[in-house]
Parts: sequence; structure tokens; C-alpha cells
Amino acid sequence: MCHSPAESALPDTLLECLREAVPFSRCCWGATDPDSGLPVSHVSDVGTTAHLSSVWENEYLSPDVNKLRLLARTPGHVGVLSQATGGEPWRSVRYRDIFQPLGIEHELRASLVLDRALWGYLVLLRLADEPDFSPAEAAFVSAVAPHLAHALRGVQLQAQLRSEQGVSVPGLVLLDEHDELHGITGEAESLLTELDPTWHEGQRLPEPLYVVAGAARALASGASSRVAPAQGRLRTRAGRWLTLHGSAITSRGTAGQVAVTIQVAETSAVAELLVRAYDFTNRERQVALLVMHGLTNAEIAASLCIAPYTVQDHLKAIFAKAGVQGRRELLQAVFSQTRPPSRQQT
Repeated sequence: MCHSPAESALPDTLLECLREAVPFSRCCWGATDPDSGLPVSHVSDVGTTAHLSSVWENEYLSPDVNKLRLLARTPGHVGVLSQATGGEPWRSVRYRDIFQPLGIEHELRASLVLDRALWGYLVLLRLADEPDFSPAEAAFVSAVAPHLAHALRGVQLQAQLRSEQGVSVPGLVLLDEHDELHGITGEAESLLTELDPTWHEGQRLPEPLYVVAGAARALASGASSRVAPAQGRLRTRAGRWLTLHGSAITSRGTAGQVAVTIQVAETSAVAELLVRAYDFTNRERQVALLVMHGLTNAEIAASLCIAPYTVQDHLKAIFAKAGVQGRRELLQAVFSQTRPPSRQQT
């Protein structure tokens, strides 16, 4: 199987349980950045990394059925290939170009949504001599999808920021129209090595870079209706969060070329991501983020136009859900084990 650096043990365990109820021959799944919707991890037994590139090109550049970002906005968040094509799977570019050459005939896709945020995706596949996915099986996957989303959200929760060490200067990666490495800065090399210690120039780059590059091309060409930028956040093996941002190069003679910026994520951006990973209400999220910015109870009350005792009630719920005893532990859980709050509680 092709694994990303992200943890996969818990979701893999859940998938094995899922296989008992909905058998499948092959599958792929991963986590997504809940803001941009772009994948930040991928586990697959479909084929080689070349097939992974084809899958993401299909997702962002080709007109096709059951796009993951569209399933995230439909009831149930699940789609079966045969149903979407009216029983004529060859109408799907994904089927013709990717699945059929591999002997794959049937596909069930699920966008893993929780609290209206897309936390991941799941694709189950069956071979030509196996039965299609039934409506009952699709309904079952739809029912368990929020639990898989919760698991993936938990993986991101466990990925807390550690003390900021190492490279902090942004790096730049240039890819040509065929996703071949055209240029790379030393800072980018260091950050890529932090993502995957086995990587070195001349080898294939970590998969999230190609995903961001594909999204950037889709935005530039007008082939994508996405509003969010081509970017994503992911965690390195050392525990730091990085931000990837892709931009198509539009000068003469550069058609299809993309620049991917890679840098250490700002702590405020990561704080927002991690706060979303808790089962907070909307108001609790607002209070928690203001705590992250160092505001006191009185300042939070004034900012949100609520009573100080209401702020305290929200904080009690926040601490209970986050499994911490107070502000200091909450801040340490998000930022680092050594960074103190920026202000003292009054």
C-alpha cells in the first residue's frame, strides 16, 4: 500500500470492520484540510503513485461523476458509480482511464463530513467479476461515514504543534506541465525531508505537492468551480504543521507550470484548525479562539457582547471537551509544551 506520512492505524482498523459489512477488493482513503478540501494524506492499494496522480487529475481537471467535493454537499455524502452513470460506467472518464485498465468495475465513494466540514474521503472498489455495490451497502457506508470522519478529525487533533525548530523560511518548488521537478530551493528541500526523510532530489515528491499543483492548474484554467485557494495544511513526521500553496505560472512559455510554496504554518492558522477538530459549538469555537489570542474573560465578554459568567460557562464546556484543566493546558495542547499564555487570566 502507498502511505502518506500521516498516521493511519486507527482509520485502518475501522476500515477492516467496514470490510466485514461491505466487502471490497481495493480501497483508498485519506484526510483533507477542512478549509480547502484538499487531501493532506492518502492510503491506497489501488496501484502505483502514477495512478494516484491520475486520480487527482480526474478530481480537479476532468468532468466526471461523484466528485468528492460535490458529494460533501449532497445528502448522505455517498455516490455509487453505476447509479451516477445510469448503469453505463464507461461514461465516466475515471472508469475508462483508471479503473478499467486495472480490472476495476464498481466504485463507491464517500466524502467524510462532520459538522459540515470535509475531514476526509473513502473510495471502495470491486473487480469486474464481483457484484456492484447495493443501495443497502451505500446506506450503510453513509451511516458509518461520520464515525470515520470523527476518527480522521481525531488524528489531526493528536497532531499538536511542537516547539518551533528548524527551517522557518518559506521554500519554493517549481513543477513543469508534466509534474516534473523544474527547480527547488534549499529551504524547500529541508522541509520536504522533514515530511519524508527518505526523499531526495531525483525521486518523486511527497504526494500532497502534486495535489496542490493540480488544484492550482484547475483554478487557472477555469476547469474548477472551487472558491478556496489551492492550498493545504499537513503535519511532518516531527510534528510541525506546514502550509502548501500552489499558483499557476502565467507568463509566456510557462503553460501548465506551477509554483508550490511550502512553509511552516502560522500558529494562529493551526489553532483554528485544531479548535475545529473538537466537538465545540459555534460559540465555544469563538471563545476558544479568543483564548488562543490571549484575551481575558472580560475581554472575551466585551468582544462577543455576552456576560462574563456566560464566558465562564463556555470555558467549562471547552475544558471538558478538550480534556484539559484550564487555559494554560489548553494553550499548551495547541501550541507547544513550553509556550506560556500571552496574558494572565484576570
